[in-house]
Amino acid sequence: MCDSKTGMKINVLLRAVRGSDAHIFGQWLPEGLDGYFFPADEHDMAGLIAQWTAGEVADRRFWMFMVECTGEAVGLLSLYEQDGALSVGVSVRKQYRRRGIAAAAVFASASLARHMGYTRLVGQNRTDNLASISLCKKCGFTCMGKSVNAKKNEVFFWELVL
Repeated sequence: MCDSKTGMKINVLLRAVRGSDAHIFGQWLPEGLDGYFFPADEHDMAGLIAQWTAGEVADRRFWMFMVECTGEAVGLLSLYEQDGALSVGVSVRKQYRRRGIAAAAVFASASLARHMGYTRLVGQNRTDNLASISLCKKCGFTCMGKSVNAKKNEVFFWELVL
């Protein structure tokens, strides 16, 4: 992937979120990260990270990765089991968007999923989230349909066969 602003090759690293990352999330406040809520208290954030690193959330296998680019934490990527596939979610900090980082992270997660023995990545996004729709198309996902989620938002469902 190339940075659409500079034309330079984008290299991302997905690394497991760890307890020592609590201070990073504190630095991201008050802006936060779209799709995520971070407690302002570092102790509470460490508790949330402990849930993420336990490997299971809501009775599903779960992994949370820090997205790093040029040695800096620039976003998060989550993977969790859903109907025999891995569901992927990615969010990049505003100042790092439109550079191909999210796409590079999704491609890296596809490689990881294949290595783990999965044959599909799935995802969903709101029908009004044009950036996420564009990302899914850029990464080769196929739209499998539309529905209303638990939060009463109209969403698209996507699948990428690995």
